[in-house]
Amino acid sequence: SHQQSESDRTIGTVVRLEWPKAEDGEWPMGDEDSDQERAKIWWQIFGFAAVNPHLTICLNWFGNDSFKHIAFDPAWKKWKPLQATSAHWYQQEQLIRLVAAYISAGQDMLVRDLIALFDGLSRTAKRKAVLDVAGLQRAKLSDLLMPDDKFEKLSALLIAMQTNSSPVKPKALGIIGREHLTQMLHKYGGADSIRYKKEEGFNEGLPYVLEMGFARLNGLENTQFVSGANFSAGINDLFARTRGWIDDLSDDDPVLIFTHIVCPRLNFADRGKGALLL
Repeated sequence: SHQQSESDRTIGTVVRLEWPKAEDGEWPMGDEDSDQERAKIWWQIFGFAAVNPHLTICLNWFGNDSFKHIAFDPAWKKWKPLQATSAHWYQQEQLIRLVAAYISAGQDMLVRDLIALFDGLSRTAKRKAVLDVAGLQRAKLSDLLMPDDKFEKLSALLIAMQTNSSPVKPKALGIIGREHLTQMLHKYGGADSIRYKKEEGFNEGLPYVLEMGFARLNGLENTQFVSGANFSAGINDLFARTRGWIDDLSDDDPVLIFTHIVCPRLNFADRGKGALLL
C-alpha cells in the first residue's frame, strides 16, 4: 500500500519502506541473507549519492546507520523536470504525443500557450515569430492533430520552434564531475587510485553527458558496478549490454566501475528500466 502524510521536514522528501513481519515473527530477510541484502541496498544508496552531488541520504538498517552521507555540494545544479523542455529534443512523433496528452487531459490550449512552455520561447516576440512562420496565430492544439494532412501544421510548428531557439548545451544537463566521484570513492571505498573520463556532445540532436570512473577499492572482494541514468541509480547494471570491452576482467577483481549518462531521451530494454539500449 502507498500512504502519504505530512512531515516535519521542510526541505526534501522522507521515504519510508516497511516490510511486515512474517506469521512466525521473523523478518523476510533471514540471518543468512541479511548481510547480502544489506550490501545490495548499501550499494544502491551509494549509487544515488554518487550521481547526485547535492544529495544528503542515509540508510538505517534495523536500527543501525549503515550509510550516512552529507552532501558534498548542496548548491550543485542539474536540469530539473520543472524546467522548460527544449524544442530540439523533439521529433514529430514525440510532439504528437505531447500535444495529444494535453488534449486528453482537457487542456486544448492555444498553440501560443504551448510554445511558451519551451526553453527560449516564453517571450512574446519569440512566440509571435514562431506563430507567423508556422501560420498558427489563432490555432488550438486540436488543430495540429489532423492526420489527413500528415500533421503538416504540427511539423511546421516544430521547425519554427527549433529555428527560433538555441539547442541546450550538454553541460547544462548537469555534470557530476571528477572531484565528487573521487570524494565518494575515497570516503566510502578507500580507493587508492581513480581514473575518470567524461564525454559530452550530441546524438541525433539530443545533448548528452557520459561519465565513467574506474577505481581499485581496499577491502572489496569482487567487481562492483555502479551505474545511473539521468541522476537515478540503476538497480542493476544499466550498461550490462555494452560491457564487452571488459571481458578480461575477473569477477574477483576488487574494482569499482562507475558509469552514468544524462540525456533528455533514453531508450530502455524493458519497462522496469533495468538496461539501457545504446
